[in-house]
Amino acid sequence: MKLLRLAFKNINSLAGEWSIDFTRPEYRDGIFLIVGDTGSGKTSVLDALSLALYGRTARQEKFSDKVNEVMTRGTGECWAEATFSCESGVYTSRWSQHRAHNRQGGSLQDIEITLTAADGTELADHRGRDAKSRIAGLLGLDFDQFQRTVMLSQGQFDRFLTAKPNERSAILEQATGTEIYARAGCVIHERWKRAKAAAQLALECRNALAALSGDDRAALQTDLDSALAAIPAAQAGLAAAQAECQWHARAAELADRETSLAAEAAALAARDADLAEPRRILAAARTARALDSLHAALETARRTAEAASAEAARRAEAAAAAAKKRDTAAAALRRAAEAQAAAAATLERRLPDIARARQLDSELALATATLATAAKDLRAAETARAEAAARRANLETAIAASRALAGWLGAVLSPDAPGTTIPPPPDGAPADLADTALRLSKARATHRRAQDKLAPAETARETAARTADAAERALAARRPDLETAIAAATDAWHLATQIRSLDAHRAALADGAPCPLCGSTTHPYCAGRLPEPDACKARLDALQSDLHALQAAATDTAAGARKADLAAARARTALDGARAALDALSSTLADARTRTASSAAKDADALAELRAGAARLDTAASTAADAHRAAADRANGLRARRAAIGIEGSPDDLQSRLQRALDNAAATAARAQATAASAATAADAAAAEAASAATADAFLAAARPAGFPDETAWTRARSTDDAIRRTEESESALAAARERHAGATAALAADRAAHAAA
Repeated sequence: MKLLRLAFKNINSLAGEWSIDFTRPEYRDGIFLIVGDTGSGKTSVLDALSLALYGRTARQEKFSDKVNEVMTRGTGECWAEATFSCESGVYTSRWSQHRAHNRQGGSLQDIEITLTAADGTELADHRGRDAKSRIAGLLGLDFDQFQRTVMLSQGQFDRFLTAKPNERSAILEQATGTEIYARAGCVIHERWKRAKAAAQLALECRNALAALSGDDRAALQTDLDSALAAIPAAQAGLAAAQAECQWHARAAELADRETSLAAEAAALAARDADLAEPRRILAAARTARALDSLHAALETARRTAEAASAEAARRAEAAAAAAKKRDTAAAALRRAAEAQAAAAATLERRLPDIARARQLDSELALATATLATAAKDLRAAETARAEAAARRANLETAIAASRALAGWLGAVLSPDAPGTTIPPPPDGAPADLADTALRLSKARATHRRAQDKLAPAETARETAARTADAAERALAARRPDLETAIAAATDAWHLATQIRSLDAHRAALADGAPCPLCGSTTHPYCAGRLPEPDACKARLDALQSDLHALQAAATDTAAGARKADLAAARARTALDGARAALDALSSTLADARTRTASSAAKDADALAELRAGAARLDTAASTAADAHRAAADRANGLRARRAAIGIEGSPDDLQSRLQRALDNAAATAARAQATAASAATAADAAAAEAASAATADAFLAAARPAGFPDETAWTRARSTDDAIRRTEESESALAAARERHAGATAALAADRAAHAAA
């Protein structure tokens, strides 16, 4: 894994956003140092890397909606993002957590961990567990191995040094990629073990062999040659014997097949013998079934004859009753005809009323539907007018509230507003705006105090600057003279001291004689006019004191000027901060006032539209009411006209009742006519008996030549359909079996011929 970029925000002591690009030239060598004082944020950089990759740090292993110790105090969010490359490509992992609404006092929200490929594809969800496992798989190290090898925390280096040998070996293998050599060593060791075992076995086999003499080897070789020479003949004999065995096995198989076919032929013959009687019965049944139509005619004639015979027996007894029934039936027929004519006349008379009632019912249904539609339209118009009135009332209330809020915001934003006192907010004003207004008044007071402090600080700065400049000018003006005077006074003091130290040499001087030191013939200090070293030293000290005083004054005034500059700068910074806070709060309230005014304007436009549409709604409601009254009047008129016809209920029902009465009268007349016509029926008995005898003679004339002497023999020969079907199926199965047996017999004959030829 190679780290390409690290970025983070609000981690421990490093507030704000930070980023490190490890692809820059200063990081290409791969070795660099992170230095800084205690608390400067060195560990925060390492914590950010650990968070971005594993979602935990050495000092805090778990994060939740209750605990987050790495987020910088006073902030509402923190995150860490690392871009790295590995064998499979370039990836970016990101860990983040924020408070509700990113506010300082908000509750901690769920942690999000994402893994993204170089092309922007998200490889894992934000819930954390999937992303953590994918990142660990890409890096090849879990968090504990990462902490022991890649990023050793403070005081944790001994954890790697004191780890068990097998743990340390596994960590080094994963860190250096040498686990492949361990696997290769295992494979080589296994191959070596197998080769060693094979060599040992070969050695044991060699040691088990006994050496033969030359004669023994020659005798064995002779026997081997003889055996090899006899192999072809033995193989030929074996082949011949195998072929003969196969021939005899084939002969036995053919004999078995012949025996099986003979048994099958006997079984087929037995089945054929068993079918002899069913065949005879089937032939007789087919012959008998050819006479079914004649026998059906005979049965019909017999039933007719039986009916006619019964009628003939009753005919003598019912002769007198028949005449009386005929007269009664004629009278009933006349009454039925009269009732039918009356029902027809009633139906004919009521048909116009029924048609008019049906038409009025249709018009009334249409009028009722129109009335329902008008009532619905009226309700809709009234509802729309009520809703519009409610909306107007709501808009008027909202406009009044918006204007009150805008007026209050204007009063708060007014330059003439008092510093710490603001007018009370109107009812319903948002709490955040009231809080912002309160903070604005405090910001104004802070701004005024900063302004008040800035003017004296600027005055003090200017005064200190003038004083320092004057001291510097005084020092610059007097420094050359004082330095020259100090140099001369120093020389004079040194000379006076030196002259005082040459008293013995001065005593040896004589006027007019040259000085042994300088060669001068003039000796001014021989007459006692010696310079005073103390006086020279006092003058030197005085000059140096003056110079030091000027320098001290310049230094002190410069320090005072610097302090005044710093105080003025602090005052300006405080004023700028107060002005920025004041501008921000004023901007927030101004935006709120603009939004409130815009909302009031929109509400006013909407109210104007509603007021303009109120007349239309009133007109629509009045029109709907008129339409409802007209529809009600028409429906009432149609109901009165319908009631005047005198038909209650459905006219279709009345017409159906009248039609049923007519139909009943017609049916009664038809029955009376049938009763009157059914008196003469006795004459058919003799004709029926004659027809029955002729039909029986025709049936017997056809049955006797077919082998049936009478009707009983024909009935006994005629089998049922199931018996005929079973016999036919048995015949078909026997024919198929014979066909298969014939094929098998032919195949056996062919196989026997081929076997005999072989």
